Formats: sequence, C-alpha cells, structure tokens
Amino acid sequence: MNIKNIEAVLPITENRPLAQINCHHEKLRTNVSWHETFFMDEDGNIVANFENEKPFLVQQLTSKHKDLFIIKLKNIYHIIQVYQNLSYMILNSYEAIELGVEDGCFAVKQSGLWGFINEEAEEIIEPQYENYCAFSNGFAAVCKNNKWGFIDKQNEIVIPFEYEIPDYSCFNGNYAPVCKNDKFGFIDMSNRAVIPFKYENALIRSKYGKLFPVKLNGKWGFIDYNENVVIPFNFDNVECNADSYSVYHVMKKVDEKDLYGLVDARSNKVIIPCEYLSLCPNPNSIQAQKQEGKYVLLNWNGEEVSEEYEFIDEYSHDDLYVARNNKKEGFINENGEIVIPIEYNKCEPFYGGLAIVKHKDCFWIINRLNLSVFDDNKCNKIYNTGLGIFIKSENNNSYCIDNLSLSYIEQASADELKPETYKFIKNIDARSLFLQKIGIEKMLQYGTVVDTYENYPDNEMWAKSEYKIIDMHLILPPQRIIKPWRQIKSDKRKYTYAPYLYMKNQTTGVYHLEGIHPRCRTLYDAIKMRYNGLNIKDFEIKDIK
Repeated sequence: MNIKNIEAVLPITENRPLAQINCHHEKLRTNVSWHETFFMDEDGNIVANFENEKPFLVQQLTSKHKDLFIIKLKNIYHIIQVYQNLSYMILNSYEAIELGVEDGCFAVKQSGLWGFINEEAEEIIEPQYENYCAFSNGFAAVCKNNKWGFIDKQNEIVIPFEYEIPDYSCFNGNYAPVCKNDKFGFIDMSNRAVIPFKYENALIRSKYGKLFPVKLNGKWGFIDYNENVVIPFNFDNVECNADSYSVYHVMKKVDEKDLYGLVDARSNKVIIPCEYLSLCPNPNSIQAQKQEGKYVLLNWNGEEVSEEYEFIDEYSHDDLYVARNNKKEGFINENGEIVIPIEYNKCEPFYGGLAIVKHKDCFWIINRLNLSVFDDNKCNKIYNTGLGIFIKSENNNSYCIDNLSLSYIEQASADELKPETYKFIKNIDARSLFLQKIGIEKMLQYGTVVDTYENYPDNEMWAKSEYKIIDMHLILPPQRIIKPWRQIKSDKRKYTYAPYLYMKNQTTGVYHLEGIHPRCRTLYDAIKMRYNGLNIKDFEIKDIK
C-alpha cells in the first residue's frame, strides 16, 4: 500500500471506526498541488478517498455507516455515498450541516432555513425553521416567526410556538428550560410549567440527576422539583455535560481568575470546589490544572491521585494519559501511576495498544510494556492509524509498515518480527507463518502461566503429557465471552485475561498454542471443554506418551 505525502492521521478509536489520512501533494515543476484524504477500515482496506485542489473538510456522516461522508467544498456541504469500487455520488447538498449526530438526527440548512436528516442521510424534516436546538429524547426546539416551540421527528408540533429559549434547550430528564416575558423556568413534555417563570436564566438538566440549574440575583445555583435550594447560589457560571458525564462545571471569579469546580448531579453535591483553572472529566479520573499552573489527576471524590506535572493530556486514550515533567514525557494511568517512564522527548497518545514516542532524534513505536515494536532513526515522522503505522521518510514518500500482510511476514526475518504486533495480523496464513518464524518460545515470554501439568503429579495422564494454560492477553487477541443481550450495552470490551492452551503434539513433537475459552482456569477445565464438555474419563487418552 502506497499513501504518499501524509500531513495528518486521525486514528481509529472506539467512536471513530475509520482512520482518516490527510495528504498534500505538490509538483514543483508544474506548480500544481492538490489535497487528498483516505479512509481506512480496521482490516487495513481503503474504503474511500477524495481529492481537491484546495484544502477541504471531510468526515464520516456517522459512525453507524462506513459509506456515508460529509464534504465541504466552496462553502457547500455535500453528503456523499461511496461504493465498493471507491466511486461515489452526491446524495444531497446544503448550506450548512450540524457536524455531530444528536438523537439519530443532523440539522441541515437550506435557503437560510433549518431542517433535519437522519443517519441514513434521508431528509425527515424539510428545512423550514429560522433556528433550532438539536433533537433529544425525540423532541427538538425550533424557531418560527421569532417564537420557539418543540416538534417530534414527524414534524408534529408537540409544544406550541410561544416561548423564548436560553442558549440551548432540550428535554433532558423530561424537563426543558424555556423563557416567557424575559423570565426563565422549566416545562414538562405536556407543556406544564414545573418550575415557574421567575428566574434570570436556566440551563438544561443533566440526564443523570434531578437538579435544576437556575440563575437568581446574578448568581447560579441548583434547586429541586419543589424549588428547594439544594446547592446555594454562589456561582458565576454553570455548564452542563448533558450527553456524557453526570457533572456540571461550575465557575467562580476569584481575584480576576475563573476558577472551576464540579457538581455531581447524582449525589447532588459539590464534589470538586472551585479551585482549579480547568477540569476535564474522564471515565475514571479528572484532569485538572491547579492555580500555580501544574496539572494533576483527581478521582471522582475530588482527591488528587497523581503527582504534579508540567502537563497532562486532557483525555485518556487506551486508559493512559500523556504526562510531561522537566521537558520529558511518558504515560500515567487513570490512577495516577506511572506506566511508561517519563523519559521520552515526545509522546503521542496510545491507539490500538501502541504509541509513537520520540527518543532523541529517533521515533519508536512502543506497546504498553514500554517494549519497542519498531524504531528507525532515518524517518522524520511516524503516524499511528490505530491498526498499523505509517512512516514518512526523508524523501517525503510515505508508506505503511504493513504488519497485517502475508507478504511482509514472508520478507521479514525472525529478528525483525515483534511478538507485540501479532494481534494486528488478520490473515490466518499470515498468523501461522508469523508463529513459525518467530517461534512459540519467544511468544511465551509475554505470557503468564495459570496452570501446568506439573501441578498434578498423581495424575497419570498429565504426568506423561505436556500442558500449560498461559494467559497471553498482553500480545494475543483475547477470547470473547458471549454475554446475555441485556449486559452487552454496559460491556466495554476491555479484556484482561486471554487463556491459551500450550501443548506438545505427541506424534510430530511440535508445540502448539491454542486459544481456549476464558472460563478455563485449570487444565481440567481446558481439556474438558476441548472434548465438548464431556467427561474426560470417557476418552482413552491417558496412555498417550
């Protein structure tokens, strides 16, 4: 695969199923230049590519469909469908598109008016409104003749056009903030006022709690359904993470500084006081900047769990943060523990279990064990796609280290192959050749023995055979446990146990490493499961030598 002149790469993530590769080409002799963007799926296949003379915006319409894209050319947004042969057609064009799906819909603008399309790019509401707030819980606030009301996805009016709207409004937790006669309150889905119109401002509620954020006498606070003050009116501003975490950002001005804290909508408490210059919540921790400029990680009780750093990245990737001290970078986990030493000149976030780091003038690709998967002091830039690594060489030609292909493994020597790259190989023949070249023993250096036949000295069968269960989750793809449907939504697919049965073929003398079910914790479990769950005593295998 040859993709030349790479400028930037957006890797595959949990929310982005395709890697986006942006390139810029120039022909100096003819003074011709153009821009090109490729999209690559998790199997390393190019599923779309676009080019234009000038820089252009392009992205997937939604992660739900890998063949639908939005392209902005000359201030017009085009919705594109791409076919298997990489040809494409324009489905529709608009003056503007809301770049981000909300409740399965996108807002689109045509002739100065707004309407909505769905994730299949079908126009469900023709552009006809002066303004809008995105869909939530099946309703959207829209403006007509300078008045606001709410519609459903069939464009039926569910709340009359009789309101003004704060900066944003939606029915989070079945209640929406609206305004009448310059006074703010909340209505329910039947248009009944549940919080009276007497406040100076109001903010959408967190969908996780029961607090109502309102402004009174120039300050923000939180009240309950009965207008009891739950958290006093002490804040100069409030922001709501409506679609992600259960917290409100709250702010106080102190000595001309904007200091931030967090209010938890579930516990109805201030979990972090307004003492930080910035706060960025993550699933299991919160990145925070202290007033002195240093960065720390907080847990969800507001306690500092890391040491202070010159910088910590806002978001964790693969559950790790980039951290910097004394102009050196490394990685810490969400508990604040150093996982990769703070020793590199530059670190890029982990994607797909790998990260790019710069050591002196050399780029390395490392895994979570801080083991180098690839290093080359001749290239001046490496890009992580989340599934493979692109390298930009000194002559400005870019190519892919294709550790996914059979041809690459055929040409590589055993010393060039790294066990850490095995889980990125999709092709079965390529995996088999990889194991033959690198050798089982080299792979086993990264495993942990869970059970071995030596633990059964009195068992005749195991005493004469060679078996081990080895946990290889660090470098081998784990065996997935099929869970009941009702549990799948909460399953984050983060596996920490991948058992494999290591055994010797008694006829050929060749050792094998065979994936087994994660429920297998003992040799008895593993061998019993290999025989379809039947009693192993029913099989005459104890005399195998």
